[in-house]
Amino acid sequence: MRNVIIASCLLATASSVLVYQRGALAKTRAEVEGLIRQSASLEGKISAERANLEDFETRRVAQKRALAGAEERLKEVRAAQIPVTEWPDPAKEGHWPGARPYFYMAKKHIPTIDYDAVTGTGRVTSEAAALFGMTAKEKGAINEGIEALFQEIRRAEMEGAYRTNTPVMVEHQKKGEKISVFLPANARRDEMSAGLAKRIVEVLGTERAPLFLDRAQELRSRFDSFSPEDRVVTMIPKDENTGEVITTTKWGSSYYFYDRTREQDYVRFQYDHLLEAFVFGSEK
Repeated sequence: MRNVIIASCLLATASSVLVYQRGALAKTRAEVEGLIRQSASLEGKISAERANLEDFETRRVAQKRALAGAEERLKEVRAAQIPVTEWPDPAKEGHWPGARPYFYMAKKHIPTIDYDAVTGTGRVTSEAAALFGMTAKEKGAINEGIEALFQEIRRAEMEGAYRTNTPVMVEHQKKGEKISVFLPANARRDEMSAGLAKRIVEVLGTERAPLFLDRAQELRSRFDSFSPEDRVVTMIPKDENTGEVITTTKWGSSYYFYDRTREQDYVRFQYDHLLEAFVFGSEK
């Protein structure tokens, strides 16, 4: 009997050990599988980082080559430039050096040059832009200022304009329908011109601007809108597109032909707003 009891105890103990071993084995297997999954995840991350590193290295090499090329081009440009210590001396080379693509002219001579600063449509001329070394941005800014000035002038003219009798001389000289409009003298012409001059100084600076403005004073004599005298503008349409414009002051008359089918410079630029308002527009 005693042996049976001992055998039963041994059997129970062996069963407990076997159950424990199976549990530990399952736990160990689960831990191993977890480690395998973690290892696979890490391998994937390492592979992705390795690809990123290879891409970064490729870009770094390309940028290094581009930088080397830019440095070479910079060296070429610097080599082609005249060093500050070797700036040309007109006294030594003459004012028209045959070996150079340019010539020399003292700035003091600019006022003596015959050129127009502004076109008949109120734009900076190409000659003036080249003479003063204007950039496209500078030229555009001045053109915008001139256009704004003329828009202001046109508004002022339309505010003071009214139909009137045709001057006797024009009435006798010209046949056909005549539409005469009285325009008072531009009392604000100095104020308007000063505003534009200030803008040009802001754009060109204090050295170039006075030289340009000295020639741009032609605006005041070239365009009737700056006249200090009262004017009568007589428009004589010949057909639906062409006709004549006659401006009369106490000093006499000026005669112009207009053609709405062509891009005329001075005449259309100067008188289109009056033609549209009194000949072709609602005030006809």
